[in-house]
Amino acid sequence: MREKRRHTRLDLDGLLILALDMEERPRAHCLVRNLSLGGALLECPSAGYPEDVEPGDAVHLDDEAPETQRLVGGVRGVVVWTYRRFIGVEFRDLLFSEEEILRRWLEDHHLLLPRI
Repeated sequence: MREKRRHTRLDLDGLLILALDMEERPRAHCLVRNLSLGGALLECPSAGYPEDVEPGDAVHLDDEAPETQRLVGGVRGVVVWTYRRFIGVEFRDLLFSEEEILRRWLEDHHLLLPRI
């Protein structure tokens, strides 16, 4: 099967939590398992996520950390797949202009899993 991703996924240590907002659903807090310039893999342990979430659903992600520690603020995207408590999200716009900027931010905030 051919890889469809356009951007390298960066695996996180599970300490980055984003708030997930979807139309007519309560806010959920999800762990970010991996991240790229164009999307994220979210683990959502909250009730109702992702049982009633479907590909094509619009999402809004917010980082509720203090502003100096914030990675994202108001990122919009779309659900591309769900499986059990996991949701794959594609961002409407790139998170950063270059992967190195994202990698450096994650390293500076001790969120990036070490390469093995």
